[in-house]
Amino acid sequence: MKTFKLIAAVHTPFDASGRVHFRAIEKQAEILLRNGIQTAFVCGSTGESSSLSTQERKDIAGCWMETAGDRLDIIIHVGHNSIVDASDLSRHACRLGAAGIAANAPGYYKPAHVDDLVAYCQKISSSADDLPFYFYHIPSITGVDFSMVEFLEKAAERIVHMAGLKYTAMNIVEYYQCLHFDNRRFQIFYGNDEQLLLALSLGATGAVGSTYNYAAPLYQSLIKAFSNDDNRGVREASDRIFRLLSILFEFGVLPGGKAIMGLLGIDCGAPRPPLKGLEENQIRLLKRKLDESGLFERLLNGHIITA
Repeated sequence: MKTFKLIAAVHTPFDASGRVHFRAIEKQAEILLRNGIQTAFVCGSTGESSSLSTQERKDIAGCWMETAGDRLDIIIHVGHNSIVDASDLSRHACRLGAAGIAANAPGYYKPAHVDDLVAYCQKISSSADDLPFYFYHIPSITGVDFSMVEFLEKAAERIVHMAGLKYTAMNIVEYYQCLHFDNRRFQIFYGNDEQLLLALSLGATGAVGSTYNYAAPLYQSLIKAFSNDDNRGVREASDRIFRLLSILFEFGVLPGGKAIMGLLGIDCGAPRPPLKGLEENQIRLLKRKLDESGLFERLLNGHIITA
C-alpha cells in the first residue's frame, strides 16, 4: 500500500482569558512528530477559524511555520466569508512558505452555482502563486453541497494549482468518484475520522482529522493492519478507535478533544464562545472513562507504528 498520509487538523490553543496561547504550539508540534504525523492542517474547523480574527489567523499560521515549518508540512486553511480576507490569508500563507492552502465555501452569502464556487476558489488560489490548493468540502457547516465531481471537472480547467479536496461529507459514493476522478489525478483527503476504515477500503491514501492530534497511533495500527491484510488486527484497532470515539462523542469532539490534549500535558484551553469547555468534574469523568477503557495509557505512551 502506498504510504498513507495522516494529517492532524490542529487545535488553536487559548489561555484562561481566551487569548491565543502561542507557547502551546511547540508542544502540539512535538506530539505530532512523536506520533509520526508529518502534516498539520492549521486554522481549520478544529482550529476554530471562524472564531478567530484575520490577524489571529495570520499570527497562528506564522507561529506554526516558525515552530515546525522545517519539520512538518503545514497546510493553512484560508477560507473566509470575505473574499478579500481569504485572498489576504492566501497571500500571507504564500509568503510564509506553507506546503499548501485550503479553503471551504463561504457559508453566509453562498455561491448559487458550482461555477461561482470554482471562481471563488480560483481567486483565492491565484493569490498564493504556486501553492497547492485544496477545496475543503464540509457541507454540514457551510450549507454548500454541490457535486464535487462536477467541481473537480471545472476546477481542473480553471484552477492552475488545484491539488485536491479535504472531503468531510457522508456521501461515500461521491467520495469514491472523487478519489478515482481522472485516473486519481487529485489528492482526496478523507475528513471523517470514524469512517477511516471505509475510506481505506475504497482506496484512500490520506485523511485529515482532529483525533489524529492525540490518537494517531491507534489509526496507524489500523492502517498497518489493513495494509497487511491482517483482519484480526483491523478488528482490534477498530475496536480501540470506536471506544475512543464513543467516549469523545459524549463530551463533544472539540471540547473533549481539547480536554484530552490537556490530560496529555498540552494545555489548549477551552473553545471560544459560543462553545463551552468542559468543567473540572467533566474532565475527571472523561479521564476515568479513558482509564477504564484502557485507552488513556495508550494515548499517553503513544508510539509510532511503522508499516
